[in-house]
Amino acid sequence: MPLPYVVLHNAVSIDGRIDGFPVDLGLFYGVTERWNEDAILTGSDTILAAEDPDEVVDLEVEPTYNRSLPLLVVVDSHARVRTWPSLRRQPYFRAGAAFCTTETPRAYLDYLANESVTTIISGSGHVDLRDALEQLHAHLHVDTVRVDSGGTLNAALLRAGVVDEVSLMIHPALVGNAPVRTVFPRLEGLSGDEAALGGQLLGAERVGDGVLWARWAFSPRAIERDAAATRAAAEAARANRPAPVSAATERRPLPRRRRRD
Repeated sequence: MPLPYVVLHNAVSIDGRIDGFPVDLGLFYGVTERWNEDAILTGSDTILAAEDPDEVVDLEVEPTYNRSLPLLVVVDSHARVRTWPSLRRQPYFRAGAAFCTTETPRAYLDYLANESVTTIISGSGHVDLRDALEQLHAHLHVDTVRVDSGGTLNAALLRAGVVDEVSLMIHPALVGNAPVRTVFPRLEGLSGDEAALGGQLLGAERVGDGVLWARWAFSPRAIERDAAATRAAAEAARANRPAPVSAATERRPLPRRRRRD
C-alpha cells in the first residue's frame, strides 16, 4: 500500500541536541505551513512530557472537529496516554488516532473507542510503523505527516525507511554534555546500503535570530515535491499573489516542558 509523505521537523542545537536551549515556538511552527500536513505524528513520551493539558484547556469547551486542522496521531503501544479528553480540545489539531499493537490491553482500546479515538493496530510488542502509516493513508486518507517528536521516534522512522524529508531548525547554541537528548539516537541498525540515507539538500536559509533552517530529501518524491513547490511559488510571485498555504497559520501541538519521544 502507498505511504503518506513523512517529514521529520525538529529544532536542534549546533551539536544536535533537542533540549537545553530556548526555542522560538512561533518560528518553529510558523514554517510548517510549507507542508500543509494532514496529520501530526508524535510519541507517547512527548505527550507525557508536555505540560498537563488539563491546566491549559477548558474541559467545558467542545472538542475540536475542524477538519481543516491536522489530525493528531500518537504512537502508544503501551497504553500510556490518558489525556485524550484534553487533547481533543486543543485548538491546534483535531484528535485523533493512536498506533497500537496486538498486545495493547483491551481495556485501553475500549478507552480509546469511548473517547472517539481511531485505533490502528499493527505489530506485536512494538508498532510496525510502515504498516501503521500505510493504514493511516488507506483508511484515514492522510497524504502528508509531519513528525513532532523526539529522537527515539525519529530514529525508528528512519530505520523503517518511511521518511521522505528531514527539516532541522539549527539554533545558535552549544548544549555540550548536559543530560539531554539528541535528534537521531540509536541508528545502529543502519549499515551497508542503508547508509544511503545520505540525503539531498533541498534548501537552507537563515530565519529568525541566527537560526538556520535546512531541509534534506530522503526519497525521490521529496525532490519532486520540493521542485513543484518552488515552481508554484515562482508562478505566484510572477502573478504578484501569495503562494497557497495551509488554512491553519499557527500550529502548536502542545505547550512543552521538554520534547522526548
